[in-house]
Amino acid sequence: MWWSDPGAHPAYKVPSRDVVLVTDEVYGDALDPVTGQDHGCPWGWVRMIDISDPADPQRVGKFKPEPLPVVVTEDPALSLGIDKVVMWSFPVIEDGLIYALDLRNGLYILRYTGPGSDDIDAIEFLEGNSNLGDALRYEPVPDPEEESS
Repeated sequence: MWWSDPGAHPAYKVPSRDVVLVTDEVYGDALDPVTGQDHGCPWGWVRMIDISDPADPQRVGKFKPEPLPVVVTEDPALSLGIDKVVMWSFPVIEDGLIYALDLRNGLYILRYTGPGSDDIDAIEFLEGNSNLGDALRYEPVPDPEEESS
């Protein structure tokens, strides 16, 4: 799948589902002199992408927040220019809620209501940096000794 907004940062497959949660890493207009393009996207989006057909992924949801009009300190590299949403981190899912961090505007707590939302609601704890929580319940890590036999 391709979209015009740059900087997809984490892409986290939801266990036991053909869905990937993606957030953008947004640099605003700071890279324009380097790339010669209008690099930043107007929002740091959170997307749910259907990967049941890997050759043709379809977006099943997105989160497009309205940025705060002003914050105490703007980051000159990340929120320079018109881009005022800076989604950066791996999301965390706990008790069906998705926690996504915007470095400029704060923490967003989301509930996905699209296709497969029951599966998301059933997740007790899952975070994108490790196999903590429900990750191994849904997709156990294969035992290398069993694979070699």
